[in-house]
Amino acid sequence: MTAAAGSAIPVKIAEAIEWFAAYSNDRKRPIVPLLQERFGLTAAEACAVLRETNLRRARAT
Repeated sequence: MTAAAGSAIPVKIAEAIEWFAAYSNDRKRPIVPLLQERFGLTAAEACAVLRETNLRRARAT
């Protein structure tokens, strides 16, 4: 299952990316364990969320 047609990003990772991009300033604990608990991600998937979010932020500036 993917987030959108033609996209290779699984839904749970896409949801985590959107959440992290919107709420990253609200966190008060390490983000990888938080993403793992909140979205059921592996450590590698959580790191992919961080990478993709950072890439999106860089493109936006």
